[in-house]
Amino acid sequence: MTKVISNLESKKDDFSEYGDASILIARIKLSDLSAEVLNIGDHELLNKDGVVLARNGSAFPSNYNTSTQEVQLNKGEGLLLLSPGFFKNIEDKIDGEEYLTFVKKNWAAPVEFISELTFQTKKGYNENDFLPNDQTILMIEVDKNAISKI
Repeated sequence: MTKVISNLESKKDDFSEYGDASILIARIKLSDLSAEVLNIGDHELLNKDGVVLARNGSAFPSNYNTSTQEVQLNKGEGLLLLSPGFFKNIEDKIDGEEYLTFVKKNWAAPVEFISELTFQTKKGYNENDFLPNDQTILMIEVDKNAISKI
């Protein structure tokens, strides 16, 4: 993580002409399923119970800090990553309710859940148009023997 942060710092001037970027970097230790996470931007990590890592309003290279947070993964649990673009597209509401309520109520297997969140996001826009903001939805599951990503 130190090398990644150092590399980011050295590239700060290279990014200045392109505007702000959001960056999420996670290093997961397979031995104890702990993760060290650097969140620059409005990414959010959630599990089925709620927010694990909150949005922070920072952006690279104009307004950010390089402090990391520890997140513990548990066997049999999944994590959902939602990008800043997702939140811009939904304006914190999914199907008329607060997004966190929707996530908790509808938590499902990765493929189905990502499809449902994408469908709900797209539902508010013309079906022939792309979403106005790029979004990423990623789920990481830890089963009893391995980490799988979808």
